Amino acid sequence: MQPTSPVPLLPQEIIDTIISQLHRDPNSLINCSLVCRSWTYWSQVHLIQDVVCDLDPFQASVESTKIKIMSLHSCLTNSPQLSRHVTSFELRNVRSLDLKTWDDAYYFLADILECLQRVKRLSLQRVDWDLLSAELQDALVGMLKQPALEILDCWLLQVRDQSTFVELLSYPPNLKDLRVTGIGQHYGPHHWMLPVVNRKRQLHSLDITPWNEDTFFTCFLEPQWFLDLTSLRHLRISNTCTNHFALHLLEIAAPTLEHLDLTADDGLFFGAGVVVDLSRLPLLKSLTISAGFTTPVFTANPGDVKHCLREVHVRVSDPLSTQSWKELDELFAHPGLSALRRVAFHFVGIFMDDAELDGFLSPFPMKRERVIMDERLLNEKI
Repeated sequence: MQPTSPVPLLPQEIIDTIISQLHRDPNSLINCSLVCRSWTYWSQVHLIQDVVCDLDPFQASVESTKIKIMSLHSCLTNSPQLSRHVTSFELRNVRSLDLKTWDDAYYFLADILECLQRVKRLSLQRVDWDLLSAELQDALVGMLKQPALEILDCWLLQVRDQSTFVELLSYPPNLKDLRVTGIGQHYGPHHWMLPVVNRKRQLHSLDITPWNEDTFFTCFLEPQWFLDLTSLRHLRISNTCTNHFALHLLEIAAPTLEHLDLTADDGLFFGAGVVVDLSRLPLLKSLTISAGFTTPVFTANPGDVKHCLREVHVRVSDPLSTQSWKELDELFAHPGLSALRRVAFHFVGIFMDDAELDGFLSPFPMKRERVIMDERLLNEKI
């Protein structure tokens, strides 16, 4: 029987009490799962699907976090079937030299990782790899080697050097989605060799945002690189990448790309914008650009090629110049872009009233015979 109204959320105190008692009776886990299913519309609802472990030594609830880690360890030990439902694990804030803060929790956390055999997504956020205990490093490597792992998200990951990062990337046998933001290293570049792998991993999605320089990612352009970029369907490159690196990635992935996001971060320009030739991206359906950073062009002769591009998103952080309007106007009016049905302007960090918005858009024709502007403007305030 379907519920007629949303079930109210339980108070956190009740949830904490339930969790503290679950490990005492393995059968209670099954009962809780059945109750959850009777409360919701979804046919498969499990007690725990995502695990987030924040080891920030400066947080006010260090002891509470330790207790929850040990409680989860007890749950998984007494009810192994629970681990089958966990599909995402996230480790945060291992960046302090005060390792003693979490010494007594590392053992339990390593055991928890070894219990989780069906994790599809692993996220490492603000983690210094060298500060992890040997047991925790081994457990994370074991998780990276699991066949189920498809998504790896590294945000401000700190490693010893480039070879350590490359070695970590070589472990997942079925990696499909890689997201990397701001990798750092303790030591400078030195000579190293790519690890030997049995077969290349075919990536479907790649998101790269360097926070210093993209020479750290030159391995992606190596002929022997074990991550196959020729099957990419989604690519996001921040303008913190140099134009040389961005254009090389585009050249490799161009034949299969369906979604391309070239996003500019304010104040981090390395030089002139990247010129993207849509005629060299035959399968592209969605394009996200930042005004003033990326210049899209379509060089195919009119009538020769009909591109499948359906939507364009333009991020605007400063008012566009007349020249910028002219370039966009000419692009959207190209006969080869007859499939284009949606153009959205996203204002980031800018607020305008209706009169100002009308004045901003006045140089741009809102309706054309072959281009339908079905979303005039989307205000986004940071």
